[in-house]
Amino acid sequence: LVADYYIKRFFIPRYYTGSQAQARTTCRAYDMDLAMIESLKEFHFACNWIVSNQEKVDHIFVHVDGMSIDIPNKVDWYYTRTGKKISYKMPFTMVLPDNLNGNERCLSFHPEVCSYNDLPCDQVVPFLCEKKIIG
Repeated sequence: LVADYYIKRFFIPRYYTGSQAQARTTCRAYDMDLAMIESLKEFHFACNWIVSNQEKVDHIFVHVDGMSIDIPNKVDWYYTRTGKKISYKMPFTMVLPDNLNGNERCLSFHPEVCSYNDLPCDQVVPFLCEKKIIG
């Protein structure tokens, strides 16, 4: 699958679920990494791809690379792989991210509404891996 400014192949392991850390470990075992969505255009591409494969995903949330850091009156999101701040306007639903119970710091897709969601990092859900294809 091709994103807007480079080539990436996305993969959702069909029979695997895990926490965000387990997801990264599983992706790396297959010479991939947890998907790092780097633009709004790539977000829509990946979200639409997940929606079109929803029957195979069979879950409401899908882990991707990202973690929040709370600053007074603000929440910033960072890629866990690189430590860089996520710089594009992230599409959350109106009430999210909410960091429910002070425990939701990891980023996930919410494919039913094609938006991001915050989840506990240890929540076991499907996940999205990526592999950059060098052409």
